[in-house]
Amino acid sequence: MQKLMSFIIYFAALATSTAHGYLDLNESGELINQGEQRVGFAPQFILNRGGGTNASLFVEAGTSESTSTRATLEGGDVSFNAFVSMKYIPFPHVDQQPAMGIRGGIGIARDNDDNNLYFQVAPWPVKWWTLSWAPWSPMYTFLLSSTQQNLTTS
Repeated sequence: MQKLMSFIIYFAALATSTAHGYLDLNESGELINQGEQRVGFAPQFILNRGGGTNASLFVEAGTSESTSTRATLEGGDVSFNAFVSMKYIPFPHVDQQPAMGIRGGIGIARDNDDNNLYFQVAPWPVKWWTLSWAPWSPMYTFLLSSTQQNLTTS
């Protein structure tokens, strides 16, 4: 068993590449009410490639009691990122049962000289706990992302 775990860790360390930070989830499994909108701002700090910062602005709208949509624009050290997504949470958080849903989206980004078109799917359970000082919702997800790099722009 120890050899298997060592192999998995070794393989994961060598087989993975540096992630593009703008491909993160940056969204919770919380739905807003139908007909309501939410506007938000999210800073991002880049710790590799010499460092830097990005800033993103998003607008989210509740489209039904189990879905919401979001549009995000981001800029900074990543030249440009635009992303639209839809959350579908068919099983809401009730008592001890966590909410369960899925999020899908499509985006386009320009990072240095790379033009990227990407698709994402993220299934996740969401569980809210009320602590003495604030509500808390850890998220667990397995973000599946497909990226087409170096699109021609002529």
